[in-house]
Amino acid sequence: MDQHRKHFYSLLGIICLGIIMRALFLNHQALWYDEMAQASVASADWKDLFPLVTRHTSPPLDYVLTKLVMLLFGNADWVIRMPAFLFGVASIYVFYLLARALTDRENGLLATALLALSPMAIFYSQEARMYSLFLFLSLTSYLLTLFFIERNDLKTSVRLGIINGLLILSHYFGIFVVAGEGIILLSVLLSNSGRKRRAAFTAGALLISGVMFLPWLPYFVTQLDYTGAEAGYALRANRYFFSSILSSFTTGAGQHRVWAYAYVFMFVLGAAWAWRNREKKVITVALSVAGTLGLLFGLTYYARVVTPRNVLFLLPLFLLVCAYGFYAIIKRCRISYIPGTLIVVLLAVWPAVQAARSGGKINWRDAAVYLRQHGGGDEKVITTDFISRACLAYYLDPEADYVIMKERWRETANDPGWKVWVLTDELLAAIEVQRFSGWVVIPPSAFLAVTEEQIDEYNARMGRPVKQFKLFKRALNIYKVPPS
Repeated sequence: MDQHRKHFYSLLGIICLGIIMRALFLNHQALWYDEMAQASVASADWKDLFPLVTRHTSPPLDYVLTKLVMLLFGNADWVIRMPAFLFGVASIYVFYLLARALTDRENGLLATALLALSPMAIFYSQEARMYSLFLFLSLTSYLLTLFFIERNDLKTSVRLGIINGLLILSHYFGIFVVAGEGIILLSVLLSNSGRKRRAAFTAGALLISGVMFLPWLPYFVTQLDYTGAEAGYALRANRYFFSSILSSFTTGAGQHRVWAYAYVFMFVLGAAWAWRNREKKVITVALSVAGTLGLLFGLTYYARVVTPRNVLFLLPLFLLVCAYGFYAIIKRCRISYIPGTLIVVLLAVWPAVQAARSGGKINWRDAAVYLRQHGGGDEKVITTDFISRACLAYYLDPEADYVIMKERWRETANDPGWKVWVLTDELLAAIEVQRFSGWVVIPPSAFLAVTEEQIDEYNARMGRPVKQFKLFKRALNIYKVPPS
């Protein structure tokens, strides 16, 4: 078997492995709140779609794709997640093309394997949000930038402009991708011949991207009033900033710290090895990752908008440098390429499996089915917090979140017209003295309004649940409160 065929089968095996990891638990868990909110927006009429997206402080592209998918194939959970899954799989192949262009086939395959098994990439390939699309478009933009540097032609310039326009319409942090590429293109422009031609094509690409964003500009201006929406869990400019991002890059924010430290060490080693071997492209990638993280750290002093998921566009570049570090060790230790690569892949499998089956998602879908089958139409349903209320409302009454609750969905207050209420001290007291009848749903974890200790207390005071839905050793308990 010749070398070219070996690489082809290796790439095919990596892509198949990535497909398996992303498909393994794709429909196993119900939609989480962010996914449910996007599906609710996408189910609205076209005339209401963009104003609703504006409230989410997000660009519209992925919401439009979700709406088209729901119109064509329905609103099953796996259907809603299918675009993220497909973009996640496509990202593996595009990353291989990028990695091969920046290094060689061996490093390219190893880097591609790391992305195929990346806990962060797997997680967002299973979530019905824009992040998988964001990753795919970022990789495509990187690749087209390389092509544009090599070819300096109109066709590649137009393609780059279109992709960058779509990129910013998928996630606002795409502007950092475009800005980074602009710096690289400027350096090429100053050092190469044919400056006028390259400058004209670069300006044309930027113009295309700007024209594509122009129809969304009025909505974007409106969204500036909502920029504090993520402040509750956005990163601060402190010592946890880099550790939060790097742990998300390596273990999906899991507890496998040794593996996270190993990745960071490999990144530093890969950068040092590239410097020693004068691999300018890999050095540029390493400096781009470090420089962008430093820029984002400075940004957090002025705006609380940086989260690890928003920095997803740096993940493949980080893994590329890490792969270069792993490959350096393989070569220095005189280990054959295939056994060395298999060792790295096997070490990456466990965090990948954990990412595929985790994510804090809860069995709202099954709980809603049970409540519809066993409950009366007028019985109230109580849960622990407003996020859990919205998730239950989505499956019990899909219109509740945006039609009944409207702008009040973040409140912990209970409206008499709502099907699902939030558990308060007054309701808990009423349940204990048998002045309330209905259902109580206690999830295994809550987002904002209640602590784990309070959940344990609720479970202890409610007695034995009438139904329990277990998911990876975590249980959602349903209690029936009979009439007095």
